[in-house]
Amino acid sequence: MDIKDRLSIFLDSLDISMKEIERQIGVKENRLQSVLKRSGSHLKSDLLIKIFTKYPQLSLDWLFLGLGDMYRQEYILAEENNQEIGYESVMNLIDKLCSESDKERNERLELEAELKNLYLSYSKLKTKVLTIAHLTKI
Repeated sequence: MDIKDRLSIFLDSLDISMKEIERQIGVKENRLQSVLKRSGSHLKSDLLIKIFTKYPQLSLDWLFLGLGDMYRQEYILAEENNQEIGYESVMNLIDKLCSESDKERNERLELEAELKNLYLSYSKLKTKVLTIAHLTKI
């Protein structure tokens, strides 16, 4: 699998049309699509810069070398932290409205920790599934 294949996998994961992606990154219609489909063509640096500027969650290691996850670890953690903040606010409100026993609180904290681990595992699995789905289209 090469850079163009991995970029196609990432763009497919965005679940928006190629036309919309091209509009978002500011390139002429069909430019990105034609580069990805044409064999022997190469991604130029200006196009890659536009993609990375618009989609900073894309991992350079994964795109160029095929190493690690499709999404940058910092992006995954930042997204997780944003979700935690909202969740913690709700949990604090619930704590104020009703008291919970120490046992119930410990069980909830264990479930929250398990949920974090599942979220990270989901992210890694999603990358693998998208890669396999893309390879089976080829």
